[in-house]
Amino acid sequence: MDPERENINSLPIHSTTSITSRLSKPYRGDRWTPLLVLGAAVSTFGFAVPAGYCLGVLNTPAKLLQEWCNETLIQERGIHLSHAKFHVMWSLIVSVFLIGGVIGGLTGAWFADRLGRKGTLISGNVLNVLSGILFFCSKYVPSIEMFFVCRIMVGFVAGLMTTVVPMYLTELSPPKYTGLMGVLFPVGLTFGILVSQVMGLDWLLGTEELWPFLISGYVLMTIFVFASLPWLPESPKYLYQVRKLEDEALKELSRLRDLPENIVRWEIFSNATSPRRATHENWNLIRVLSTPRLRIPLCLVIALQAGQQFSGINAIFYFSSNIFEAAGLSKDSIQYANIGTGVINFCITACSLLLVNSFGRRPLLIFSCALTSLTLILLTFSSKYMDLASWIPYLSVGIVLLFVFCYDLGLGPIPYFIGAELVDIGPRPVVMALGSVANWGGNFLIGVGYTTLHNWLNESIFLLFAASTLLLMTFITVYLPETKDISMSTNELAEHESMTEEP
Repeated sequence: MDPERENINSLPIHSTTSITSRLSKPYRGDRWTPLLVLGAAVSTFGFAVPAGYCLGVLNTPAKLLQEWCNETLIQERGIHLSHAKFHVMWSLIVSVFLIGGVIGGLTGAWFADRLGRKGTLISGNVLNVLSGILFFCSKYVPSIEMFFVCRIMVGFVAGLMTTVVPMYLTELSPPKYTGLMGVLFPVGLTFGILVSQVMGLDWLLGTEELWPFLISGYVLMTIFVFASLPWLPESPKYLYQVRKLEDEALKELSRLRDLPENIVRWEIFSNATSPRRATHENWNLIRVLSTPRLRIPLCLVIALQAGQQFSGINAIFYFSSNIFEAAGLSKDSIQYANIGTGVINFCITACSLLLVNSFGRRPLLIFSCALTSLTLILLTFSSKYMDLASWIPYLSVGIVLLFVFCYDLGLGPIPYFIGAELVDIGPRPVVMALGSVANWGGNFLIGVGYTTLHNWLNESIFLLFAASTLLLMTFITVYLPETKDISMSTNELAEHESMTEEP
């Protein structure tokens, strides 16, 4: 055995240079093993895709489901709602998913530490299966209340997974692929939205007879999770840092990297907070909020997650149908144009798998924010003066597609995992949970307030989104460090430095 590798855990660290760069030979753990592929696939297709599916599944068959809700109220309850009251009820059914997301994000840290990363994934999968069965039965009972509760449940799981899955993936990842693994969650999320749009077409599952299969279709993806449970790894860093199970952590990491324990042991020790301090650390919400060194990273995570929503991405999707209609597209064509927007959303997010490691997190975020703001400004004027020339509506369509492209370059995928790179594993669940709350809370506020703001500001609402994104870009430029080549977070390095300098 190479003695250089046997003693990796004894190497001193005095800069943010990755430990792997100190080796004369490449680290053999920086590769895709079958178990790592399994963890990535289960996390993406078993949790990210269902979350995106549930987020977008009501959009295409909305009128069909509204008719069912109205008929159920009349036949089962004898209730005749006015148009305004029915609109409020439907808005609650749609938006309660986001409320569930906020609750799931807020409790994500507790679940991640109490049940473990793997245990939380299993619990979320059980809830997904239960909600899918109840969704399917809601038409035949029939019960709007059951449908409503299921929307809360799937929203809760989506919020929970937004906190846990990116953290789990980055903790499983070799140092070389941290960014790539972190982007898998938003890739799965956008793919799930796209699948729900396609399956909701009226010649597939978007019919009066088949919509229960459409609403509960995500359950098929959960089967993959149950089938993989005997082999699914737990996060070695969680086992070592939170549970203090060093032997179990080394065994799990050895299994994950498919290498002997003495070769991989440096990964655990180099990515964990100093053991002398970790033994008595209990990171809760109050402690995270009151720790000075975590304030900037926490503000960055919250600003990025909320700024993602306040960039107007969901508002653009709401408004895109009007733009496509003004361009002269038929009702069916508008449906396919919206799906085309979803395709671009997924494809560019998938391309970011390569971009984050090639160009870095910080440059991509700044570039994405700048271009997103510019397209929002252009969209404001093209929408406002749409009647001046016949070609302007087509220009607006192009700007919408360009906006989605610019958003997905960095602002779309990076906020989901950047928190796992900015803070160490102790406070990481709480920071990721607060970021998730900011994301789902921002989504809820946009969903509830968009119509009112648009009626007040008209097309100028996009200037508001542009200003918000420019402010975010300024904050990123001043405070966000580049984390691409850092195998340890800034906080972990600072603590290690202070420990090595002690007499």
